[in-house]
Amino acid sequence: ITRTSELLYCGAATMATAQERAAMEAGDMDDLLPPSQHGSTAVTLGGTKRTDPVSKFAYQLLSCVATVYAFTMYHLINHRIESVLACILIVCSFIAVVDISKHQSAKRSIYNPKIYHDWTHIESAMDLKLGKVDHWCLHGGDSSCTCEDPLVPSKSETRQWGSAHRHNVEVIREALAKEVEAYDEDQDGAETGNEGSNTDWWEDSEEYVDDWSGYDYGALKEPQPGDPDYDSAFFDRSEFDLDVAFIGDSITEQRVGKVMGKEQTTLKANAKTFQQTYNKVNGGQFDGVGLGVAGDTSPVLLWRLLHGEMPPDFNPRVWWLNIGTNDLLRTRCSEEVTLMGILRIVEEILREKQDATVVINSILPLSLDPTGLLQSSKRKPKGKKGGFFINLWPSIQLLNGQLKKFAEKHKRVKFFDATDIFVTKSGGEISIDQTLFLDGIHPNAAGYKAWDEHVVKRLDSIVKKVDEKEWEEKYKEKHETSKDEYELEQGIRDEYWDEAQDDLAFLYDEWDDDVFSAEGADGGDY
Repeated sequence: ITRTSELLYCGAATMATAQERAAMEAGDMDDLLPPSQHGSTAVTLGGTKRTDPVSKFAYQLLSCVATVYAFTMYHLINHRIESVLACILIVCSFIAVVDISKHQSAKRSIYNPKIYHDWTHIESAMDLKLGKVDHWCLHGGDSSCTCEDPLVPSKSETRQWGSAHRHNVEVIREALAKEVEAYDEDQDGAETGNEGSNTDWWEDSEEYVDDWSGYDYGALKEPQPGDPDYDSAFFDRSEFDLDVAFIGDSITEQRVGKVMGKEQTTLKANAKTFQQTYNKVNGGQFDGVGLGVAGDTSPVLLWRLLHGEMPPDFNPRVWWLNIGTNDLLRTRCSEEVTLMGILRIVEEILREKQDATVVINSILPLSLDPTGLLQSSKRKPKGKKGGFFINLWPSIQLLNGQLKKFAEKHKRVKFFDATDIFVTKSGGEISIDQTLFLDGIHPNAAGYKAWDEHVVKRLDSIVKKVDEKEWEEKYKEKHETSKDEYELEQGIRDEYWDEAQDDLAFLYDEWDDDVFSAEGADGGDY
């Protein structure tokens, strides 16, 4: 290494000497001043002093290069395999560190959100794969948020949340008790209607007709859908039949005038609207319950459903789902993770409730801007004074589009877009209708009322279709049963008729033999 360095320095010194000679010939004597006037440090090699700073720098640089070269050649010759592997490891480590650094520090624009994989085609929760998620956090990366696994149920440990969950379980029990009570009343009525009847009426009745000989089986006619007695003939329903269960977060809970399971005086108007709309006793068109808990994200709602809020005997016709706001706003999950959490809940309901319809309500627009601004080409929304700000409108639009696409691909899933109810558009700007919001996130009494007017219309069309489907299935089942019974009775009649003919023929033969024998014995008429 020393020899190589000296050779390289000699080359540099030769170049420096040539430069000095050229300078002398040109009359430039400044470069030959003593070191004290030049400010450089003398370099000695072989008894010769060098005062040129360029020579010193060249010597240091060439010495470094020569050292690295000698070190590399030594290991390549004596430790070739280890050297190659070390080089590969160093390169791979460098690439990994650079990629991780870029990923963690990426600050993507929330004004141009993106979902990297299409989850709208899934057929079960097993099709959701976390390995395909690009980033977990709303602003990029995986560590700048408190986002939970969207596929695993998560229980909140707060006491208030536990109280709200138990309250919802009690609401479900009350709904089931009403169904049982209504069923018992129907049965009591049927038994009362048969009291005092004479089961032996046919013994003394002149109107009795033998159903084996006087009934025209060909004239058998079942009531058809649309006939006046169609419903009462086959499809009697109890007076209480739960139509819809609203499930979700605080937006759903405040719909019934409660927060964390407790009634709020400031939300009494909400509760009144709900009772008038989703309670038939109070004049509502449907019977419904609200099962929301403030602060819930998708994994937490999934836990509630699996632990008491979706029991086997609780079967509303429609499950109305409104979740996702807290996933974005509170835990700052990315759009893709939020979407997976919502779809996980939908697939769980579809799996457990084979006859139910799931309605995915669009994530409601929210704005913390004092003016309610969501989008504008002239200015950007701002947060409230003294508070944090995040504009979720682009993310909400993206998610709603994916949820709608998912619903279009699944028969028992519907999408309800409530965006137009709560937003206003004017002069190229989109804003929330502040007359319908309590705080920019939760609707007020007027907002819930306007919302319910559209929900009822959609529920009406869904429930009618569900009823028609149930009626058709029950009619088909009843029709097939009647046909089978008729064919069975017909077969029994034919069998008895054949046996009767055989018996008559046998008796006739016996009677004919007796007559012949009598005539032969007496010789006279029998």
